[in-house]
Amino acid sequence: MPESAHFFEGLKVIELASVLAGPAVGMFFAELGAQVIKIENKSRGGDVTRTWRLPQEDKSNPFSAYYCSVNYGKESLMLDLSNPKDKELLEALLREADIVISNYRPKVAEKWSLDYSSIKKTNPSVLFGHISGYPDSDRAA
Repeated sequence: MPESAHFFEGLKVIELASVLAGPAVGMFFAELGAQVIKIENKSRGGDVTRTWRLPQEDKSNPFSAYYCSVNYGKESLMLDLSNPKDKELLEALLREADIVISNYRPKVAEKWSLDYSSIKKTNPSVLFGHISGYPDSDRAA
């Protein structure tokens, strides 16, 4: 494997993102050696793209081709943020993170204290990337 394949080895990335743009950035880091932990909503069965299948895809497989196309090489952690233990676990991961990738809607991020200013208080050295298709709106990204 070329040396560049491990360029981000030792970095811990927490991905608070679903569908395409955020997960694609997370996979970029994973492909270059970072540990990427994708946080998925346990109460909703994870990233919605797990079930976005073409008619010819095997329905017994828990992962759609779409989901696999942008989540290769990541660890997935199903959490219910309304559960205090799950929220505590996420907060511990955020304290250790080098990078956080998010595409949560602003009001959702604030509700769970997962917006930039809240995470920065917990981890002052974290790099935070927020991706949105609608930067001046509370629409889903």
